Amino acid sequence: MTERQIHEHSDDVLNDTTKMLNKQYNAAYKEARDFLAIELAKVELSGTAQERFGELSKYDRLDKICEKLADIFVNANKASKKEVNNLAVSVYKINYDWQAEQLGLKGTNKAESKEAYEEVDIFDTIAFAALTDKKSIEREIKSKIVQALMSKAGVRPIITAIKNVAESNLSDNVRIATTATTQTENKGRADVVEVAKKQGRKFRKVWRAVGDSRTRQAHRLASGQVQDFDKPFIVGGEKMMYPADVSLGASAKNTINCRCRMAVIEYDGQTS
Repeated sequence: MTERQIHEHSDDVLNDTTKMLNKQYNAAYKEARDFLAIELAKVELSGTAQERFGELSKYDRLDKICEKLADIFVNANKASKKEVNNLAVSVYKINYDWQAEQLGLKGTNKAESKEAYEEVDIFDTIAFAALTDKKSIEREIKSKIVQALMSKAGVRPIITAIKNVAESNLSDNVRIATTATTQTENKGRADVVEVAKKQGRKFRKVWRAVGDSRTRQAHRLASGQVQDFDKPFIVGGEKMMYPADVSLGASAKNTINCRCRMAVIEYDGQTS
């Protein structure tokens, strides 16, 4: 496979995971919708905004509804984390093994790939912490429901509000998956080079942007930038060892949803 083909292969794994996430959040939304339909049928949601709010708040009804809905979405987010972790391990292994083959080195096994992925799981840990914080999600859901109650009578506005919560959670998880794919694609390649360097071999690296309408301007400008392997790329004024790397403090504006990749070049060690 060429470097471009292996990048496309990584994208295929991401696309499969994204389809799986869509199924998970469709199922979570349907469960939430069906639960709401049953609970809201028990109350009168006509009258003024204050009357609607008062009716739904009786007997801690609103809090209990929000708690149950939070459980549904927290469970979906926990399942999503497992999918993203599996994605990241697969992408790491695909790219490690491909780069190893290019350099005449041995590939890796799944356990080693998982261990290596966990070393770069900084962004994902932070992001998933918010998505699995039940109290935080309860507050978000309650806010959405209250806004819906105040805006219009009936059940439909509340159902729509919860659908928006499901779509927001899906969007967050797809963003995490995209970023994790870029992190582990490039980390896998970088780890092979570290092994090769122990043999006295010399390398440079090249930043390659996708270059489509979604590409950040800073990443478009960085495309083609060449650095000695041990030196960071300078992208948008920030340092990164490879695309989506956060180890040197690169901000979210430079890492989240990044789809760039790093190409490796071996050379004779002479300055040119």
